[in-house]
Amino acid sequence: DDDALAAEAAEAAKRVQEEEEGHAREAAEAAQRANEELNRQALEATEAAVAAETARKARDEEEQQAAETNAAATAAEAAAAAAAVEAAAAMAAAADAGESSESTPLQEVAAAAQQHAREAEEVAQKAREEQERHAHEAAEAAEVAQKAQEENELQARELAEAAEAEWAAREEQERQAHEAAEAAEAARRAQEEAAQQALEAAGAAEAARKAQEDQEREAAVAVAHEVHEREAREAAEAAEAAQKARQEQEQEAAEAAAALEAARKAQEEQEREASEAATAARATPPRPVTPPRPVTPSTPSTPSTPSTSRYPVTPQRRASDAQKAKKEQDRQAAAAVEAVAAAEAKALWAVATASAIVKLATLDGDQSLAGEGVAAAQQLAREAEEAAHKAREEQERQAHEAAEAAEAARKAQEESELQARELAEAAEAARKAREEEEREAHEAAEAAEAARRAQEEAAQQALEAAGAAEAARKAQEDQEREAAVAVAHEVHEREAREAAEAAEAAQKARQEQEQEAAEAAAALEAARKAQEEQEREASEAATAARATPPRPVTPPRPVTPSTPSTPSTSRYPVTPQRRASDAQKAKKEQDRQAAAAVEAVAAAEAKALWAVATASAIVKLATLDGDQSLAGEGVAAAQKLKLELQKLKLQKLLKLHEAAEAAEAALRAQEEAAKQAREAAEAAQRGQEEEEEREALAAAEAARNAQEDQEREVAATAAAAEAARQAQEAHGRESREAAEAGEAAQRAQEEAAQQAREAAEVAEAARKAQEEHEREAAEAAAAAEAAENAHRAHEEQESQAREAADAAEAAKRVQEDEERQAGEAGEAARKAEEEVVRAAREAEEAAENARKARENNLQQARDAAEAAEAAEEARKAQAEEDRKAEEAAAIVEKAQQVLSQLSPEEAVQSRRCLLNHELFPFNTSEDGFLCSHCDREFPANTKLWGCRPCDYDLCEDCLAGISHSQSPSKLAPCEDSRMGSMPSHDEAAHSDAGSFTSEKLFAEKAHVEEENGCLFWQVMLKKESAEDKFGFVQANGKFEFESRIGHLAGEEQGP
Repeated sequence: DDDALAAEAAEAAKRVQEEEEGHAREAAEAAQRANEELNRQALEATEAAVAAETARKARDEEEQQAAETNAAATAAEAAAAAAAVEAAAAMAAAADAGESSESTPLQEVAAAAQQHAREAEEVAQKAREEQERHAHEAAEAAEVAQKAQEENELQARELAEAAEAEWAAREEQERQAHEAAEAAEAARRAQEEAAQQALEAAGAAEAARKAQEDQEREAAVAVAHEVHEREAREAAEAAEAAQKARQEQEQEAAEAAAALEAARKAQEEQEREASEAATAARATPPRPVTPPRPVTPSTPSTPSTPSTSRYPVTPQRRASDAQKAKKEQDRQAAAAVEAVAAAEAKALWAVATASAIVKLATLDGDQSLAGEGVAAAQQLAREAEEAAHKAREEQERQAHEAAEAAEAARKAQEESELQARELAEAAEAARKAREEEEREAHEAAEAAEAARRAQEEAAQQALEAAGAAEAARKAQEDQEREAAVAVAHEVHEREAREAAEAAEAAQKARQEQEQEAAEAAAALEAARKAQEEQEREASEAATAARATPPRPVTPPRPVTPSTPSTPSTSRYPVTPQRRASDAQKAKKEQDRQAAAAVEAVAAAEAKALWAVATASAIVKLATLDGDQSLAGEGVAAAQKLKLELQKLKLQKLLKLHEAAEAAEAALRAQEEAAKQAREAAEAAQRGQEEEEEREALAAAEAARNAQEDQEREVAATAAAAEAARQAQEAHGRESREAAEAGEAAQRAQEEAAQQAREAAEVAEAARKAQEEHEREAAEAAAAAEAAENAHRAHEEQESQAREAADAAEAAKRVQEDEERQAGEAGEAARKAEEEVVRAAREAEEAAENARKARENNLQQARDAAEAAEAAEEARKAQAEEDRKAEEAAAIVEKAQQVLSQLSPEEAVQSRRCLLNHELFPFNTSEDGFLCSHCDREFPANTKLWGCRPCDYDLCEDCLAGISHSQSPSKLAPCEDSRMGSMPSHDEAAHSDAGSFTSEKLFAEKAHVEEENGCLFWQVMLKKESAEDKFGFVQANGKFEFESRIGHLAGEEQGP
């Protein structure tokens, strides 16, 4: 019996150890997930800061280029105005000198004026040539971008083929892993069959041992009773100490779980805030790039202020508002330049008209008309100068407003940078908190390890106590063996040889298991080193990528992707961690390909927008020249380019959708690999547990076979205990190594995700730079169009001056026709612009819908995975409850067997309850404790004797009285009082009002409670009588509860 109890205690300690290790693994996984989430938030904050810095640099470059363009235009306009003023002055001087001189001075003055006009025309011609050269260079850059795009598409196709090959190799690896899992399952079934056979053999040996013990008990003396009692008390005290240590461990684990739950809730709150900020940022659509407007002066409008919404003001939104304000300022500046150009053109035309009138009047000899012409010319010059002055003042005012807006944008940028720094500081604080939590978890793990060592020491002490008891029993057997006949010597020798052979076989099996465990540890160590090497390489690559400054953006250049690296064949086995690493590499490659495709489509869109702007300029110039056929061709070309632009946008959406599908497939593959890794770990753990059970049964059988020899039995018992301890330590070590391998895989996954996010940041920066370049190209096209319009207006004015002698009225009608045509062209351009904006808005809406659909699909996939995981956890919990119920049933069955062999007098005399549980002395902690036999109430610090599983307490008087004077029939009230305030057997037989004979007994409430690691089925019982008394039944397990209810039913029926 002592051996069986010691084995059961060791088995219970092993189960508790396994449960503690499982809790520790779950806590480590929860801490790891919290760490990953904090790292992700820190990366998002860094990305926001980088994006803000990129926007600021691009805005500075735009302002510098706009200033240079405005300076060049102002210089050209000033030169043209000066030339016109000089020509008018020359004409006036020639008219004044016409009275006193002849044609020779007048011809000189006219020649000088013509010379100045030719010089101004040459300067304008050079400016036009310079603009044409710039346009040609832009066209060449676009051609280079097109070629680079084609090369990128070719490389993307090659990458897709390589990814397909890698996917096929991964499927082959998964098939091999599945075959290995089937083989492991077959081995596990074989182990289970062997364990079943070993259990049957152990049962047979146990039956033989019990028969032998029954024979020995008949000849035993009463002297050894007290020794057995003392040893049992020591073992019980050791077990109670182990139970208290286990309770403390459970309490610490519960506190650690509560702390982790609080951290998880805080993390979820942070994720929700970050998600709201991201949603607000995505809800603000980027403003589409519009083609240049016609040269018509417009009233400057005030910059639009960002609208107030219910979303928080994020750095992304501030950057978007600053971009909108910058675009509005640029538009106002362009309108001011156009107004100045129009005023100066009008002044030049008026001066030329007045000069022609003066010349004609001089030739006709009408001096009064000539004087009036000179006065009109001077008046027009003054008006032109005033108009130019007002236009310059307006331009300066707008420049001042633009500077103020830039200052406001800079302040907003500084504020966003301050917020980014605050986010980084918050991330640092969260990291420190996470490190503190990890340190506390480590301390909890160390405390659990100390408790486990205490349990092992308690188990060792129990084994030593069992050894001492066994030594006493052996001494008694030696006395009996001296009176035995010599005939049994040969039988004993044969049994000893068999026991030695069994012990030797067990030793060989244990050595083989240790060798296999060492090989597995070596393989895991090699896999861990390979994983660390991969993580180091990935970290170096990420550091190099972050150290490389962003490339300045001029025209859009393609991003040439590198050749995808195929997974190298190594000498390590294909582990789940390696599959997860391969899946991460494939996902990273897919993200890079998607980024390259997006950049290529962006370059094509830029080219299409530039072509649309060029076609619009051609249409406008052709309309001004009156060439309707050329204008029609330009309109057709613009429409065709718009269709191509829409096609490119649709292709971009399709590629984004394909990239999203590839990402979802990679995510599913990753989840499948993680699931396979968990299954493999569970299978390995189950195999280890079954192997440990088999070893324990083999050791127990060897100990029972070597029962006759005292020295060999003690040695075998010590060896079995040492082997069990080493196996338990090996199992704990393997569990820790598996947990470390899982953490390494998780770190590799986080590193891959970080690299993917960095690649996305680079792609976003390239896209923003591309948009900036498109806007610059549109502004340059607008400037070129303005200069061309000014040049054409100047030529038209010269033509009107030459034809003024024939008909001034005809020039006026021509000017009116030109203005009308310009208005029609501007209307057509405006309609085309609105069409492009509408198409862009529709494309953005389609992209937003696709993104929402993709997010819904991902959410559904995550929900399905969570449901599957919850179902798996429920199944495991149910299996654990079934196992505990089976163990409780086995314990109750064994207790009933012992109870059938032990009389009530013996149970009380040995200080045990009727279920053979030890009665332990304790001091009451407070007032109100009741004796289960006499129902007396005792104050605090009173010594009582109690049984925790049965909830059964006795005072000193009742314990002494029952053990010396009372009969076994008096023990029934103890049983009834232990079950609650229920009547005794005698009371049930003689009382009509308080018995259960005629009343209905039923369960009013039933629930399961857990106290100190034990499950109790508690049911409230009610009697339908006038007294309306209540009671309850409490039992350690469902089987015991049913047996007690049956006992009550038997009492209910009576004798």
